[in-house]
Amino acid sequence: MDIDGNVISKRVTSWTDEDYAVEEEDSNVALADAGLPARPPDRTWYLRSPSGVEQLDDVLRRLIDDADANSIEPWCNSEFVAFVSRRLRETYPW
Repeated sequence: MDIDGNVISKRVTSWTDEDYAVEEEDSNVALADAGLPARPPDRTWYLRSPSGVEQLDDVLRRLIDDADANSIEPWCNSEFVAFVSRRLRETYPW
């Protein structure tokens, strides 16, 4: 994947239990750095697109573009988390 999130190549491999554990730990460290709690273990997360939005990727792309336009680094950090939370509440009041 390039810096803009575009897939430039792909390879399918199987993950071991250890691979998943390492990835989960890395994700939880990133969440903690952003001031968020760790994800519950062994849970599959599903995200629902807001009304009127066909693809969740469209929402994510808009959030990243909007963050860039506001000089906010679109990565797992407390500033981006707060920005996304605020923007989602403003844009998609479920």
